[in-house]
Amino acid sequence: MADRQFIESLKIEENIFELAENCKLEYLVQYYAPFTGCGEYEIPAGIKFRLAGPMREDAMYMHVIDADSELAIDWQRH
Repeated sequence: MADRQFIESLKIEENIFELAENCKLEYLVQYYAPFTGCGEYEIPAGIKFRLAGPMREDAMYMHVIDADSELAIDWQRH
């Protein structure tokens, strides 16, 4: 999990961040025991996102901003 200081280093505008290098994202597809599913995906450098708030102490919600980019479209397929 990236810490807040690392996330802040990616800031390019108010609540807009851009990945400087590829980053592995671990995600939940459902959070409801006993059927919790998860996966991981490597997000390529250059993706812009904004934080939408904490999900819990060790995770956060984020939204892709450049959703029409080829990189974001590929990510959203997974």
